[in-house]
Amino acid sequence: MSRSTALLALAIVTIAAPADAARRRFGWLWDTDVVPERVVELEWWATERTGDTDGEAVLTVATVFGLTDTIEIAVPVDVAWHPSTKQTQFQDYGLEVRWRLATADPAKVGPVVPLIRLAAVRLLQIDAARLDADAVVSFDFGSSLHAVIDVDGYAITSGPSYYLSGGAGLSYSITDDLHAGVELYAVKTVSSQRPDESWLTVGPNLAYTHGRFWITASLPIGVAGDAPNLLPRVIWATAF
Repeated sequence: MSRSTALLALAIVTIAAPADAARRRFGWLWDTDVVPERVVELEWWATERTGDTDGEAVLTVATVFGLTDTIEIAVPVDVAWHPSTKQTQFQDYGLEVRWRLATADPAKVGPVVPLIRLAAVRLLQIDAARLDADAVVSFDFGSSLHAVIDVDGYAITSGPSYYLSGGAGLSYSITDDLHAGVELYAVKTVSSQRPDESWLTVGPNLAYTHGRFWITASLPIGVAGDAPNLLPRVIWATAF
């Protein structure tokens, strides 16, 4: 094989190789895209809760691995800073499985896609575990409008405490890479060790995807119940 032929073959392989990272258009709601088989994605999450007694800032680092084209495994690690105590703590780590219940082929998939997420998290500061189950459904209305409904329930073994969270979101494709929308996120808790809380937030989001990189920013604002004033979150990721 001549040198020019070899370079041409390499270029064809490079162009044909999948280059898209998993997209996530919402900050607080899960979506239904997963990374392709044998692809590894490194995610960084910066989250802040302001305006209440549980105020904190959390940095999450998650490694996501595509087990198949419809199943991914994630290993997240959280480090939290608490302004009330001025302390930074290694807060928790866990294991997640996310299963997209539809084909990953965009030419064959329908407008409605469900996803199931299961997670187990070790909570280091209270010596407990959190078990998490999540049901997500996305809807595509043509090529520009994307919606999602997310219902998440989890239990903490210490206490015990039970939580129900989730909401709904709508995102519009301004371009193929840039998306803007709004999301509603709510929480309901029942705990034997602290007062129950119920609250609702609503706010805008913005997402950008380019090749193997994507970034999402969301700014929910407290509107009802014991909601924090703001729940800003930025997530960015690169696939390898």
